[in-house]
Amino acid sequence: MQSVLSIDASCDPAAAVVVGVEGRQAVVQEIHRFTLGDTFGKHNGVVPTSDASAAIPELANNDTALALSQVESFKNVLAAIKTPWTSCILLIPPHDYHSLNLDLPFANPKGLDKIVGLEVQDLLPFDLQEFLLHYRALGARPESNNDIHVGLLPRGVIGNALSICKAAGLEPYIVSTPAAILGAIPYLSSQEIPKNCGIILARDPFVYVSIIVDGKACMDRVIDKRSLGANQNQALLRELRLSLAMAENRYENPVQCLYSLGSDLPAELTSALHIPVVTVPVPELVKAADNSTAIACFASVFAQDVQAPPILTNFRIKEFGYSPQLRELMRGARSLVPYLLGTLLVLLLTAIGIYSLRERRIYQMRSAMVDQIRAAIPTMEAPRGSELDALEGENRRLEQQLSNLGSLSALTPLDYLKEITADLPLSSGITVTRVKVEGNKMRVEGTAPDYTALEKIERVLKKKKNVYCRIRKDTMASVPGKQNVRGFSLDILLCE
Repeated sequence: MQSVLSIDASCDPAAAVVVGVEGRQAVVQEIHRFTLGDTFGKHNGVVPTSDASAAIPELANNDTALALSQVESFKNVLAAIKTPWTSCILLIPPHDYHSLNLDLPFANPKGLDKIVGLEVQDLLPFDLQEFLLHYRALGARPESNNDIHVGLLPRGVIGNALSICKAAGLEPYIVSTPAAILGAIPYLSSQEIPKNCGIILARDPFVYVSIIVDGKACMDRVIDKRSLGANQNQALLRELRLSLAMAENRYENPVQCLYSLGSDLPAELTSALHIPVVTVPVPELVKAADNSTAIACFASVFAQDVQAPPILTNFRIKEFGYSPQLRELMRGARSLVPYLLGTLLVLLLTAIGIYSLRERRIYQMRSAMVDQIRAAIPTMEAPRGSELDALEGENRRLEQQLSNLGSLSALTPLDYLKEITADLPLSSGITVTRVKVEGNKMRVEGTAPDYTALEKIERVLKKKKNVYCRIRKDTMASVPGKQNVRGFSLDILLCE
């Protein structure tokens, strides 16, 4: 099971929750609450990048003081966490968050990079230069189009939030908003929910809405109750109806049910929506969770390393792309230390086993060799470990004794001379001028009247293969004064 640090900084007090995640199962391991203020990420103060206590001698304004306070809060909560974790997700307040869906004829990232910004700018009445756009292709639409979800958040909000996290030594893997996290409900729910439904979470001052189509999150919306005027319930009811109607009109499917997380929605409002509204207790989705930590717990499934569901918006893109700090890498390396030590121990034991096995085999072979040497040469004495040297000395001694006995051949040089004399057909005009015998080699030189006589000599000698093992014949120039008379030499290897 992987441990994920999920920080919900979208509310006050904020919640840092370590959640054990494995597939669709999530269990709370640690909960820490701390204060950041509801303006986290929104201020424009200068955020220190190293030690917060020594970075600015005199605080220039309230925003800088708040930034320093938030850095210290992050540091304190990180120091209080005892459970080792491997990944982090950060949820920030949806200040000026907007979202919409586009129909585009393609879904490849290169094409979307060029056109999404232009398409969104045509639909919105304000300049997008200060906003970061995150898009995600959701699937096919009618007329060969693709459904593209686009989330917009001011760059200043993201940059300030990440600066505070980095100053505290934290590098979140995912940065998103609570509205996108509601898409985890179909993934976490143990009971089958309708494929087309809505999920709503009311947490002052925001109401978060997610629309599920064909079992996956396709639309989200953030409603700021502070902008609804005096009669908030009626205005909120109107906004919810508008959101549901937009989803039904776009996807041509009715929203079958609305799931409310917790119980913060007024009863008269839920009854006026004219669709079933089911209140889902948070502990049914994540064990040991409560309403105040619900979003943080839901978010953990998106940060797991294996088979994580796709999150609707993740603002760690472009200039805010994820780049793990050395501290993060060291923490990840420390988590691997037990496995590395185990691997080294297994390798060491394997090496010791192989060495012991080979040492035993060498000992057995050496003992067998000594026994054979002593059986063959009982009189030989040699210290242990020097048997081969003693055996080589014995071989040299025997070779010296054999060399004193002369040739190893069974026949003497006179016997070979007798054999060659009997075999040469001297009646055919062959004349032998020289015979040389060395060991088992013989060289015969002479003259022959013609080539036919030489061929006859070679045939006669080759018939006696038990005496003449190999014969090499060389012919020479004609003898001066004797026409057609040829000199010859026979190099003969005698059979021993």
